[in-house]
Amino acid sequence: MAWPIKFLLIVSMLIVCLQVAYRFGDRNIRPMFVMQAVGQYTVLNSLTILTTMSRDLRSNLNTIRLTILLIPIHLAYILLFAFGFTSRFGAFCGNKKIYPNVILVLNGLPFIVYILALYLYKNKFFLQWDLDSEQRQKN
Repeated sequence: MAWPIKFLLIVSMLIVCLQVAYRFGDRNIRPMFVMQAVGQYTVLNSLTILTTMSRDLRSNLNTIRLTILLIPIHLAYILLFAFGFTSRFGAFCGNKKIYPNVILVLNGLPFIVYILALYLYKNKFFLQWDLDSEQRQKN
């Protein structure tokens, strides 16, 4: 489980470095879209790692339900990233298009991920990290 987390940390550090370079560079919206999409996808991958790789889900009947919930969101991010470079839906500004639609959708996806995380938390998909809370529940 260590290598996926290390990879996500390296990607996160790269995004921070690119943000610094973007501040001093050309003010084009396309690199900002790429950094935002990759950053949000990193958060979704963190959620995936925490729910699927933290314990053995092969014997758990919730594995199918978890897969059904996570795969469409992964596909949505991949499709959104692909649409971001098309001329019709892409992350380009113009006279008639002040704020691209693809960025509006990109800004809405974290809310879906947040609702999914709440659902997974309520259904006990996450590990209990706090030993004190386990002891309090027993008493």
